[in-house]
Amino acid sequence: MKVNYFDLGLYSGEEMKQMLYHFFPQVGATDYSAYGFEACEAFYDFCRDELKDNENVKIHHMAINDKNEDLTATKNINHIQKFLLVHGFEILKCCVDLKNNILTDFQITKTGEQKRYEVTKGIVFSEWLKNNVPDFKE
Repeated sequence: MKVNYFDLGLYSGEEMKQMLYHFFPQVGATDYSAYGFEACEAFYDFCRDELKDNENVKIHHMAINDKNEDLTATKNINHIQKFLLVHGFEILKCCVDLKNNILTDFQITKTGEQKRYEVTKGIVFSEWLKNNVPDFKE
């Protein structure tokens, strides 16, 4: 039996890794395709690097939306810093210009809180599914 697995907000990719490397082997699922979506570029880069050796996995830097249009997302730097503490230095390269020792792509808001603004491609999942997973059956 073919399994199509979709993770619509990867964050650190832990749920996908649990499915691929623990659950699927327990149930004997060897014929699978896994698709991960992550709107935050830093988290996307981390997951892409973590899962790059699995040819059955495709990671997309996209946001699930009700329209196929770009979205501007605001990310709280504290959320990214917490992620750094849990997952270590590898993700840091996405957020810091190491040569100049500064945070990149961050702005100070009126309240003084640091925020990150990024534009991400928004997709309607049902349309993406029809166009990108030919063996998917409704």
